[in-house]
Amino acid sequence: AVDLNPMPAEEILGELRWENLGSLIADIPPERQSVVSRIHEAGTVEQAVGGVFGNIGDKLEQGDLLVVWLFDASGSLVDDRQRVAREMEKFFEGFKSRKSDDAAAFMHAAVAFGGSVRELVGPTKPNRAIIDAVRNVPVDASGLENVFSAVEWAVNRYGKRWKHAIEIVVWADESGDDLARLERTIAVCQ
Repeated sequence: AVDLNPMPAEEILGELRWENLGSLIADIPPERQSVVSRIHEAGTVEQAVGGVFGNIGDKLEQGDLLVVWLFDASGSLVDDRQRVAREMEKFFEGFKSRKSDDAAAFMHAAVAFGGSVRELVGPTKPNRAIIDAVRNVPVDASGLENVFSAVEWAVNRYGKRWKHAIEIVVWADESGDDLARLERTIAVCQ
């Protein structure tokens, strides 16, 4: 585990609300709009996971792909993680039945974050270990949700070893406690 010392988000941005997202997106330069176009609202966990898997399917058509699942380890998301695991299981079963011999490499890693970052399962093909890791994310009692630190950790850890496309899926219910790292995280990702 990596210990992280965040600056409280309230000191940086005040209150960031979903209803303000449209105006924030409008201020993003056109060259960055492709990233924002993948932000979607969903009414249920299942719809959100379906959207994620749709994006993953599109990326997989372009070549080899590593999907890094970053899960907020707070107790408030235990039910969400169970539902994500069920949807992931269905997707993996469907994927196995459609896979051809010349298909692109398709790997997954599962990571938990809170006050620290912890790799649950390193890059592996879609299998039971990933699903079980999602179901059994250990609850982080720190009360911290260091989203951007976790993204940086994942990019630094997997970006050096995986030379193909990486899709990072962040499953969280808050923008996080380390918003001071936003610009740095963007730079690391670029």
